[in-house]
Amino acid sequence: MMRFEVDSSLLTWVEYFADEHRLQLGFRSGEVWDYFDVPAAIYHALLEAASKGGSFNRHIRKKFREARVRHLNAT
Repeated sequence: MMRFEVDSSLLTWVEYFADEHRLQLGFRSGEVWDYFDVPAAIYHALLEAASKGGSFNRHIRKKFREARVRHLNAT
């Protein structure tokens, strides 16, 4: 498990839990979301994509079970 800061207008960081196949994403909005049963190849493709937001929208969003973990700006 390692969190990677990313250069993106949508995302701030990406973390993958290989033993659980769980992808956790930090969004610029302050929200943190988990995506479940994500293959490692999808995670690696996201990290390597020129457009992280485009890759997220094409290959992750609404393709995997998801759950909002928290909103970092919430009190």
